[in-house]
Amino acid sequence: MIAVLPKRVHGLVGLVAWLVASIVPALALAQETTHNTAEPTRLERSLALDYWDESRFAKFAHRLPLSIDEEQELHRLVARLGTFDRRVFYASTPKPTTLAELLDDPDSFRGAFIRWEGEIVSDTPPATDAGNVHQCRAKASDGECVIYSSSVPAKWDPASPANRKIAVEGIFVKIDEQGDKLVPLIAAANLEWFPTEWNPPQVNYGMSVLGVMGVDVSLLDNVQHRQPLTSRETIAFYRLLASMKETPASQLINWADRQMPRHRQTWTEKTKEGDKAHRAVAQQVVSLARYNSYAVAPFFNLPAEQEGELVTFDGVVRRALRVEVASDVDADACGIDHYYELALFTSDSANNPVMFSVLELPDGFPEGEDIRESVRVAGFFFKNWRYTSRHADGQLRLAPLFVGRSPLQVTPASENPIWGWVAGLGFIGIVLLLWIFVWLRTRADNRFEAQTLSRMREPPELFDAEDAELLAGLADEPKTPSSDNPTNQSQ
Repeated sequence: MIAVLPKRVHGLVGLVAWLVASIVPALALAQETTHNTAEPTRLERSLALDYWDESRFAKFAHRLPLSIDEEQELHRLVARLGTFDRRVFYASTPKPTTLAELLDDPDSFRGAFIRWEGEIVSDTPPATDAGNVHQCRAKASDGECVIYSSSVPAKWDPASPANRKIAVEGIFVKIDEQGDKLVPLIAAANLEWFPTEWNPPQVNYGMSVLGVMGVDVSLLDNVQHRQPLTSRETIAFYRLLASMKETPASQLINWADRQMPRHRQTWTEKTKEGDKAHRAVAQQVVSLARYNSYAVAPFFNLPAEQEGELVTFDGVVRRALRVEVASDVDADACGIDHYYELALFTSDSANNPVMFSVLELPDGFPEGEDIRESVRVAGFFFKNWRYTSRHADGQLRLAPLFVGRSPLQVTPASENPIWGWVAGLGFIGIVLLLWIFVWLRTRADNRFEAQTLSRMREPPELFDAEDAELLAGLADEPKTPSSDNPTNQSQ
């Protein structure tokens, strides 16, 4: 017999059952629609204000070939992304995404700001009637995608098997049907490029090191030589400076020293190539490379060919100033509020400064306009910089500008107490050797003198009896005239 529950108990049980039946599906639904209910980024909100809202993105049909109307809309989106101020992107955090996630649930990513990393496969330049839009096919372990972008890295070579690593921050548009493949389409203002292999002339050694460090090398495309630091260059400058936070100064020096044998060989070959000016620069480089030193000449005379190159210089810092940049938008986005500007003079800079921007100075390193500190410092070449001299003349000057972590102080030999001890001990040793040599010569002379005088002072030998009788007999013999005496012959 089943007991009948009181009416009040039935009411409580029903309420709990209703709550469970209502809340659990709601939680599940919320979990499934996380992407749709997530707070939109500033970029997504800015696009919506420009009528790129959910209804407009809904016009792109998933899993169908891209229509002509859709392609035109896609080009308009790419063009619009290229007009946004950098601050809009700084204030927007893209969602890291895989191709598999896009294929599994494209609706939840429609119009979303995403980040994807992979390898470039091919680049189709813009057609004459299609505007300034590149179609870049890229791949990852979970498939392929096509990126529509208004610009691509200037020095990359998609046909080369090396240096294909890229990343893109853009808007996911649709899943396109291409034959028997389903391919996600992404719209972006530009692509990031991370070369990791030395492949001249497109990729020098320093660029490959930057790629390994995770620095977008395509940012160097905006560099303008023999000009002040422009607004287009500042993001590249500060991102390069920010990348130094994770790399010790000694590691940069080791990387630069490791490159020296190949550096010497490469420039030796250049002494036989190019015009007279190029060969002259190559000769200067090779002459210093024989002593495992980098030359400043290429960075004064051939800056475009040296962008991003990593070198090490030994010299004297004559100026070290702290530069405050907390109010700079690009610096703030990179987490930089200050850096130090160094004026370095090397043995081959002909009294012209080589400028370094570094994150920090060693403990006790002096600051000011008139200092003298011997250092060794490594850095990546950024540009040939035109600046106004801080001296009274206020003239415009040109100087190579490098970005590094920190200088390493080097104590000159004359100021190093260890070398003082070595020099002092060496002098004492030489004096001691001379004294021993003189003492030995003096001792030999004394020995010779003593032996000679002793022989001179010995008494004459005594004759025995037989010698005495012989001499007596000789004395009694009559003397005969000598036949040699002319006087006796005349007689």
